[in-house]
Amino acid sequence: MKVTTRIKTDNTRAISAAMRQAAARAVLEVAEDALTEANDRVPLDEGDLARSGEVTAFPEKSAASITYDTPYAIKQHEDVTLKHPRQGEDHWLERTVEENAPRYFQWIADRIRKALS
Repeated sequence: MKVTTRIKTDNTRAISAAMRQAAARAVLEVAEDALTEANDRVPLDEGDLARSGEVTAFPEKSAASITYDTPYAIKQHEDVTLKHPRQGEDHWLERTVEENAPRYFQWIADRIRKALS
């Protein structure tokens, strides 16, 4: 004799919404952390470049962007021939995110797990 049962959850939408909200919040937290970490590597002269760093959230996409907005930000980030005697390095933002990626993925996963518990 075979016994079969079906389990139906009526809260699928609520679970999906909680996951999306947790992911969006976590991505914003990660971006803010990355900005802070990147500012320790940003080329420093008078501090304008570091102060121009900004996080923009796109919660509907569970995404965020980090931007530095000075006329010389791209040159400072991309040009490997520039010297930064006081502080800084090229590709500071890219390196920060790549080096911290495992921690950031864990951060996001932990926030989603916590929201579902």
